[in-house]
Amino acid sequence: MADLLRPTFECTVPVEPARAEGLIRGVYERDGSPFVGQSVRSHMLITVERGRRHFWSPWVHVDVNPASDDSHASHVYARFSPAPSVWTGFMLTYIALLTIAMITGCWAFSQWMLDQPPTMLWGVAIPALLAIAMLWSARVGQRLARAQMRMLHDAVRGALEPAGDSSVGS
Repeated sequence: MADLLRPTFECTVPVEPARAEGLIRGVYERDGSPFVGQSVRSHMLITVERGRRHFWSPWVHVDVNPASDDSHASHVYARFSPAPSVWTGFMLTYIALLTIAMITGCWAFSQWMLDQPPTMLWGVAIPALLAIAMLWSARVGQRLARAQMRMLHDAVRGALEPAGDSSVGS
């Protein structure tokens, strides 16, 4: 199932994992790069430089692992997300809405069991509507960040393409 909130791409490249990591690090380590990043072992986090960043600017998390069928190849998995602080706030808000919906749902069920009108069902409907609004805002944010997502995608994929070799797959 596709992740609507955090788009992904992956590929297998005919280079060893350590070399693939170095090629991807070059995306943000070379002089004049429009990207910044950091890495811990085979995991890298890359985004656009601070001057170009806005609220919806994407960050791409890249993991490089040995390919399962070839020890001299690498499997690269990349997932886009908003800034870590934005993503954390987004998910905590979803958790809070779910908690409110569950509590008010239990309250409404209790009202129903006591032969009272389940007026607390509004406490389920309102968080559900807010969650839908948040999903919609995330989709709008992805559209606003599309150009930067394309830049990051092309930079990572371009770094992995060996000179003259178009064997990088999706």
